[in-house]
Amino acid sequence: ARPQSRMTPETLKKLKAATVLIEVGRGDSKSSGSGFVIDKGVVPESQLEYVLVVTNHHVAVPDGKRELGGCYFNSGTTEMVPASFGIVALDAARDLALLKAILPKGKKAPEPIDIRTEVEVMETLPVYALGFPFGELLSASASRRPAITISKGTVSSIRRDDYGRLAFVQVDSGINPGNSGGPVVTEDGKLIGIAVAKISGTDIGLAIPRAELLQLLKGRIDTVSVTHQKFDGTNQRFAVSAHIQDPQDNIRKVSVQWASLETRDGHVLRLRPGEQGQWEPVRPGLTPTELTSKLGKRLDGRRCFGYVDVSPIKSGGFVWLQVVWEYRDGTKQYTAPFSLRAGGQHGGPSKKFDAASGKRIVRPGQVLARSEPTGPSPSRPLAGRALPDAPADDNAQIESLGATITDVRVGGAGRYLVFHLRSEDQLVVYDLANRTKLMTIPAMGEDLIAADMEHVYVISRSERKFQRWSFETKQRNRRGKLAVDGPIVSVAIGSGSKGPMLVCWIGRAGTRAALVYSIVTPGSPRAILVNARPTRRQKKAYALPMRHIDPRLAVEMQASVDGKTFGIWAVNASPSGLEILRLRKGERAGLIGQPSQSVAYVMPSADGRWVCTSGGMFSSDLVRQRSKIVSIASTHPKFFFSIDEDGFSICDTSSGDVVAESPPLIEFGKDLDTLKRSRLGLEERIILVP
Repeated sequence: ARPQSRMTPETLKKLKAATVLIEVGRGDSKSSGSGFVIDKGVVPESQLEYVLVVTNHHVAVPDGKRELGGCYFNSGTTEMVPASFGIVALDAARDLALLKAILPKGKKAPEPIDIRTEVEVMETLPVYALGFPFGELLSASASRRPAITISKGTVSSIRRDDYGRLAFVQVDSGINPGNSGGPVVTEDGKLIGIAVAKISGTDIGLAIPRAELLQLLKGRIDTVSVTHQKFDGTNQRFAVSAHIQDPQDNIRKVSVQWASLETRDGHVLRLRPGEQGQWEPVRPGLTPTELTSKLGKRLDGRRCFGYVDVSPIKSGGFVWLQVVWEYRDGTKQYTAPFSLRAGGQHGGPSKKFDAASGKRIVRPGQVLARSEPTGPSPSRPLAGRALPDAPADDNAQIESLGATITDVRVGGAGRYLVFHLRSEDQLVVYDLANRTKLMTIPAMGEDLIAADMEHVYVISRSERKFQRWSFETKQRNRRGKLAVDGPIVSVAIGSGSKGPMLVCWIGRAGTRAALVYSIVTPGSPRAILVNARPTRRQKKAYALPMRHIDPRLAVEMQASVDGKTFGIWAVNASPSGLEILRLRKGERAGLIGQPSQSVAYVMPSADGRWVCTSGGMFSSDLVRQRSKIVSIASTHPKFFFSIDEDGFSICDTSSGDVVAESPPLIEFGKDLDTLKRSRLGLEERIILVP
């Protein structure tokens, strides 16, 4: 049967040759997508042919991580040609990536797809989506990559933004997982968009308009970062860094300009772009300050940097900053203006803005780290009540983990932060002393984590197995099974100790299920039961009347730094109750509780002598309460944090006196709002606030 199409065999052959399969990663973590050739040339040194390939950002760097990858021409055929690629440009905001692949010796580059011819896009326009949907699932051979799939559809809607610009092309069929990055073309082979997404459960697919690709090739600034520098009361210096996408070296100069900011009734007046969505200078006749490349004299297509001095301006006063870039033909474009306040913290964390909208970029999973640990180890207490000098603000930095943090633990008595990224099935260990990512550990989303002085533990809830990883060697040095007989609910261990670990698990009390608590040394075949009858494996037990034994409760636990005191509370019970389990010599356990008290968490101080909660700070016997403010335990026994609407205060544990104060919490802005919306507990969110 003849296909019901007006596409000629010559056009079809050209499109198939120009569409490539892209694979990134290795083994089980491998992902695939599609791409297409837009240009070709010859490498002068080797005379090998190369091509420029367009795909989606999420195909080239899945989950924001750069990994080894390759592209395959004529995939699924006997004439398949593999080639590795390098990344030329990335535009995460618009989900576009430009790759460069060099073909093997003797192989000819395919003819590029026509991206320059303008096509009038309208509803009912017949289009074709080319790519490799579902990856290897559609491969007819275990030894070959999948063959190309060509699907016919029509434009069902044209999605425009507030300024009438084409934002997305909606296609009624033909786009599936794996088509991402592939071309969407007309019957005569002209590009109208790049496949990017499909709405689940429907035949609706979306494509990025061709105009976005042309703008990427022409060159643009996608993000701008601004940092406060010195301020003398009337003069403010800002450090400005612009991230440039300029794959064809079209941008000749980048500058930054400023203007005083108008306010009305104390509120900043909002600016809007022109009718076509293009920004103009916020004030006529502004004098720009040229930025220079961070890595050399010429713009490197990645980042340029410079300083701008604003004067005169009072502390707390506002100013507009705006970046302008100039093309080689003399035309200029402007970013959205960014509203900034003078007198900010010198050398503090950079504020990052989207160049098109001027909105602040706040990425999930951001952590502020400094050049030294937040406090000394409990084994080296401070003399008197003086705090050590704070590290210089110039050393502050933002470390992006690339995914949302779903759990956090402290290890090494405060030196390490262990983040659980459940969407990534991994842990990230961050060394605060050296300001570096120490290691990445595989961990399933349902796994529990714990950390002591020397190790981090990954614990399987259902299988009760554990893996122990060393901070020093960055290697796994032990694995085994915890000595419990049922699924694990929660674990806790002292961040400055070498154990033991308190484990809450689901066991049986007679004929009924109940929560059981055991004191466990990972790797040991024996454990000490806290609140249940001895079993065949665990003959030693303490008959303590634990309050939280209902298996429907979500129980959480926190350990003191020395690992001798544990706080226990229920998340989904009212009242939640306070319970303190204390280990004495010979691992004898004692229990203190207040069943009628409701708190969001129970955090013993570093030495276990005090208990910090959301309802105030208690003595370790839960009789005396110092204050009703929110308190958080620190990793040093002499200090704790108190928190109110004005900010943080570092307080002396013995007297409760304030030793030092932080800026108001409102200065943390969207970072704090992001934490409030997270699934982390209050005590975990506080760990992540700068």
